[in-house]
Amino acid sequence: MKTLQVGDTWHGKSHVDMINLALGADYAAYMRCTVPLKRFGGCGTAWFVYMDGSVHGHRDEYLWMNTLSPDGTTIVERCVSDDKSYVRALPFTEQDRCKLAFRLDPEGTNDRFACSFVGYFRLEHYDTEHMVRTYTRIAETYTLQ
Repeated sequence: MKTLQVGDTWHGKSHVDMINLALGADYAAYMRCTVPLKRFGGCGTAWFVYMDGSVHGHRDEYLWMNTLSPDGTTIVERCVSDDKSYVRALPFTEQDRCKLAFRLDPEGTNDRFACSFVGYFRLEHYDTEHMVRTYTRIAETYTLQ
């Protein structure tokens, strides 16, 4: 059992090492930014993304900009791809509605293997035309099994 608190920070040697440290997991390899929480007795996904308004993604049709509000209670996730048809075609599941959110490079030092826990968030609004999702923090602590 592991309890996360807003502000907890981890520095890994790789992406998977950072995830393992943050979640108390033992993945040998992991390339995605989301980790299903079912394995840890939770609902939703752990989400490891930059939240500084910079653009990230792995292809032109899948570019995102995430912004954490100054008070840390809201995350706006915005698809910034010119052509959003690829993203619109992806399924958005119930699992995607709750996110255990981790901000990458929390100190702004270009350390992509560092993350800070910012809370447990729930989807509040989804603008499907512009592909903008707004999440609100519902907990400052979270216990993993």
